[in-house]
Amino acid sequence: GGGRREKPIKWPKGVSDKIHKKFSWMKGTEWNWNSWRNVKFQKDGTFEAPTQDCQREQCKWSANKGKIFILWGQAGLHELEFVGETPTEQDAQKMQGLTMRGRRVSDGDKC
Repeated sequence: GGGRREKPIKWPKGVSDKIHKKFSWMKGTEWNWNSWRNVKFQKDGTFEAPTQDCQREQCKWSANKGKIFILWGQAGLHELEFVGETPTEQDAQKMQGLTMRGRRVSDGDKC
């Protein structure tokens, strides 16, 4: 028999799991999260971070309506947007110095 399986995480009502083609350049990119550690936006919509819930594939990301949404396991939904102009392709020069700003939806905690 297997161990206890985690319930698959579900996107909250009204939040799409789609990655709009305008944001497809983000697939496979790695970012520094608040000068803490690096996180990865995987091509398949998986969000990778060095936390226990993400190690157990409890984290996902999507990008639509001009925003990036991260479903971060126990921490819940985070909503981010780019500061300044959003690139349209994976261009190292345009991505340099690019930052996102947002908040955790449950308590408004900035991220």
